Amino acid sequence: MELSLLEKAVLAALARGVDSLGGLRRLINVDEADLRRAVERLVSLGLVRVERRGLIIKREALALTERGLEEARRAIEELEELARRVEERLARLEEGRAAPHQALAGLDDVLAIAPLLAWLGLIDLALLAPLALADELEAPDAGAEELEAPDLDDYDYVA
Repeated sequence: MELSLLEKAVLAALARGVDSLGGLRRLINVDEADLRRAVERLVSLGLVRVERRGLIIKREALALTERGLEEARRAIEELEELARRVEERLARLEEGRAAPHQALAGLDDVLAIAPLLAWLGLIDLALLAPLALADELEAPDAGAEELEAPDLDDYDYVA
């Protein structure tokens, strides 16, 4: 079974103790409807189950099935590899061996799960700051309004 990056991110978060849609939303920066669809697909594949928890105040909680736990282990390994590749790209950007648009190419999905990668200890979130800045500094598309350069004094820098 082929899982999307979002589905792998959900499995990894559930494996590390997140048990609610709200918790997933705090770690994965995607549209709530997309996140719900990913969870629903994982439930339909038998990787995640929805449980009722609480004695007085009942709430729905997400949990991995046995198969889900196995898939989560694989997902975490794949996320570790992905984080390593992102760090390599960022190193090339920092060393001046890659232009910002090259470093950003294909990373939209990765940026959406960056807080999760940091929470899992797979990547230093501070390493992603140059990508956010580079995105603001990219040249606008032809015919688009010209953007002002960002005021660099507005950014906090970590040494």
